[in-house]
Amino acid sequence: MDYLFRAASGAIIDWCKEQGFLPGITAVLHTFGSTLNFHPHIHILLTLGGLSKNDNFDFDVWQDNSFFPEKYLKTEFKRLLLKCLRKSAKEKLLKIPYCIKQIWWKKFKKMDFYSVSQELWSIIWYVYIGERLDNAEYTAKYIGRYAKRPCMSETNITDYNPETKTVAFTYRDKISKTDKCETVSAEEFIGRIIRHIPEKHFRMIRYYGLYANCVKNQLMPILLYQISILFSIARLKFSPSEQPQNWRERIIQLTGNDPLLCPYCNEQMELNKIVYRARDGTFKTVDIF
Repeated sequence: MDYLFRAASGAIIDWCKEQGFLPGITAVLHTFGSTLNFHPHIHILLTLGGLSKNDNFDFDVWQDNSFFPEKYLKTEFKRLLLKCLRKSAKEKLLKIPYCIKQIWWKKFKKMDFYSVSQELWSIIWYVYIGERLDNAEYTAKYIGRYAKRPCMSETNITDYNPETKTVAFTYRDKISKTDKCETVSAEEFIGRIIRHIPEKHFRMIRYYGLYANCVKNQLMPILLYQISILFSIARLKFSPSEQPQNWRERIIQLTGNDPLLCPYCNEQMELNKIVYRARDGTFKTVDIF
């Protein structure tokens, strides 16, 4: 998965450096498709422009840019990714399961990685460049929800049959543009979900260019100045004098409902006991009072 991040960000940064500026990149990895299949891909939020160097070779001049070449990014992304994979295969760091090799044989009639990589090079890879996002507040909220969303929404699970032990769920077919339903066994459904759980400490969101940890603190004043120019206003939405809200106040602000008021008698409820399932399957009780 690291190679996907390197290839996607590297293709963009290499082209931007040729144009004379360094962009800001936020990259998000998703490993799932609409049917919970294993479909790793990278989503990128990119600045329309970046900082270019002045005569003293310091990044302090903003350079606008609204064009990114789709054909170049397709080719460069493919080149960088296959280069990383070939290097790992040559150094025997890349371990290919036999089930993957069977897929290669079925599709390409080849099982060694170098031959398969040549076949992959002849295929046109998919790169989609989206539209410009002008609303900063909406963009921040949308990206925040989208980046951390689960592989399947609970509302897409339409039925569970305890007798046949099957799970039914709906999904959007991107080819036919229609909603479809699929029914699988409970074990198959669980298997499809857990394959998308990342390894411990694996970073699913990464930052490059202007947002990289090694330079962002140094460039932050310049970036804030550019934001104030872009939106014609500079304001602070955080006030140190304000007290942080507790969970009850946040729920009221978000939903308009008080979680501690009984919906039937409108009396305030009190928490006196917590019951939870332990790892051994038994239920444990914690008395509050």
